[in-house]
Amino acid sequence: MWAALARSLHGSPTMRALGRRQRGFTLLELLIVVAIIGALAAIVLPNLLHSLHNARQKKTMSAMRGLSEGIEMYEQDWGFFPAHSAAPVSALAGDLALYVRPFDPNDGWNRTFWYSASGDSYTLTSYGSDGVPDGSHPLGATTTFDADILFASGMFVQWPAGVQRQ
Repeated sequence: MWAALARSLHGSPTMRALGRRQRGFTLLELLIVVAIIGALAAIVLPNLLHSLHNARQKKTMSAMRGLSEGIEMYEQDWGFFPAHSAAPVSALAGDLALYVRPFDPNDGWNRTFWYSASGDSYTLTSYGSDGVPDGSHPLGATTTFDADILFASGMFVQWPAGVQRQ
């Protein structure tokens, strides 16, 4: 009796429809999902990379301000800027240990800042996202991530502004 009931239920149209639905996704459905995910990635990824570069620029500018405050405090105490010309900022670690904590000689791209001083002025330089010094410095606002960022004697003289491009 139970066997006959099970056979009759198994052969019913409702059970056959359920059996077909449990097989999984068709190839077309999977391809559509992959295409949608690819389209979303194509839209989101460039914006994400742009935001990461912007964040690195902002971190670099913030670190330059902090280092400059330490350099200026050093000058107030000693009457002159740390005497280094065209040296990596890591060379200032001993001079600025009392003034800058924590001392981080790297910019947002994890490359070292460069420092130079002459007389009563100093310059901090970050070589931008490419890490290569610019041949000439246009001074003022820049619109590329590769452009150098310059901080001289308490103010930015070349800085990123506006929409940046690669």
